[in-house]
Amino acid sequence: MMREPSSLYFNFPRQLLKTFAAQPLLESSAALIALLASLLLATVYNLPLWQKLFNLPGVTITGNAGFLFGMLVILTSIFFIFFSLVSYRYLLKTVIAVVIVLAATIS
Repeated sequence: MMREPSSLYFNFPRQLLKTFAAQPLLESSAALIALLASLLLATVYNLPLWQKLFNLPGVTITGNAGFLFGMLVILTSIFFIFFSLVSYRYLLKTVIAVVIVLAATIS
């Protein structure tokens, strides 16, 4: 006599799909958006600053990696603090968009 499979066995893939399909892989919180925008502004939109830093006498990527990484951390922190001050629900994305457009037109 064949045993009836349990309902848990047949519902397991469906339950697993419901559990993981509803959750995004990367939750977009205000802090994450502010951090990504800060990294973008500190690296890409400050390209003239990075070029002048690399043209300084005695500055190389291998020899001064700590200095360059410190500059990146300081710039990112300044932008992140600014974006954290305006991290309201509807205001943050608008401020980030305006700052990125201004940075793109200036550089």
